[in-house]
Amino acid sequence: MDIGLPDESAIPALFLFNVGIEMGQLGIVVVALALAMLVKGVGLQFYGWQKLLPLYFAGSMASFWFIDRTIQIFT
Repeated sequence: MDIGLPDESAIPALFLFNVGIEMGQLGIVVVALALAMLVKGVGLQFYGWQKLLPLYFAGSMASFWFIDRTIQIFT
């Protein structure tokens, strides 16, 4: 399978790509936790449904990408 890399550098490139993805995900978690602590420190109160909005957003985006990529596979 040709992925556009020389054979001798494909494994290190894929490894570093995955490390970069994981670091990006950790960065997002750190920012989200910092925002949550900031909101808690300020004393803002949220209703139950407002607490679920980030979960629905993430689930909607994941569903969209899953459907989009599944369609791309079969077209």
